[in-house]
Amino acid sequence: MRSRFNTFWLSLVLGMGLWSCEPVVENVNYEEKLVVFCNLEANLPIARDTVFVTQSHGIDESHEDNEKWVSGATVEISTGERVFDFREVDELPGRYLCTDSSYVVESGVVYVLNVATEDHEVSASTEVPGEIRLESVANDSLWECEGNTVVEAINIYPFTLEELFQWQTTG
Repeated sequence: MRSRFNTFWLSLVLGMGLWSCEPVVENVNYEEKLVVFCNLEANLPIARDTVFVTQSHGIDESHEDNEKWVSGATVEISTGERVFDFREVDELPGRYLCTDSSYVVESGVVYVLNVATEDHEVSASTEVPGEIRLESVANDSLWECEGNTVVEAINIYPFTLEELFQWQTTG
């Protein structure tokens, strides 16, 4: 009986070892491509919106290093009636700001983004919605993991309007 008991536990432990969760990690090669991020907000100046231009990078590479930010790109947004040129921020390679600080983004208008570098061209279009109503998240545990706060706040605007306009006027 004792032999069967030991055999059972030994089989169970060995079986669990064989079935344990071990992630399979494959090195996936990727082709470096142009990555562009732009966010337009209705009823705010187009100059508030920064266009970010970078090269794609591996998942284990830091995206904040300046090595992948793309300088010297031609960046413009058009509405069909107007074309807005964006100029690179001297202190921040790969970040482009609109030179027209008077135009306010309008809802219902289709905006076309064009970005060109020596090697790539990308284009995208969007119609800015009139209103997006966000409801609060009822489950605050989305921001916590095992009782620890994972994300205290998300700042999608790393610069103040004053800083953005200062960069426009000093360059």
